[in-house]
Amino acid sequence: MGKIYPQKRNGQVVGYSVYVGVSPDGRRERRFFTKLESAENFVRVQTTDPRPVAELFDRKAELLYALEQLRSLRVTLPEVVTFYVRHHPTKGNPTLSELVELFIAEKKRIGRSNHYERSMRYYLDGFIGHVGQDVHIAEITREQV
Repeated sequence: MGKIYPQKRNGQVVGYSVYVGVSPDGRRERRFFTKLESAENFVRVQTTDPRPVAELFDRKAELLYALEQLRSLRVTLPEVVTFYVRHHPTKGNPTLSELVELFIAEKKRIGRSNHYERSMRYYLDGFIGHVGQDVHIAEITREQV
């Protein structure tokens, strides 16, 4: 990663491409830019910041639109994400009692003893009683633990 290739049409440079890597399905991934400065900026950010910047470039218009809407409301993006996660639980955010059941079922599956199951239920039921059985995992605070 890091090499910029000029893209030519009829002998004229019409843009620049940067090799990003290989997609999960094995195809080469490239990013295309109309200006050399944009390609250089992408390479500089990509090499100094290990986060997937390519996705940010791909979704730039979407992100800018969302940020502009939030700016008028004086709300930050992290505040919106936190609010959404707390108020729209999904299967990725199970309740504490659901998670305990999944945990014990997995331990049974791998062959843990009945004594182990009873012990875990005893201690985890105490924690559920303290925190609440319908509390989603993402809502449990450090103070509650």
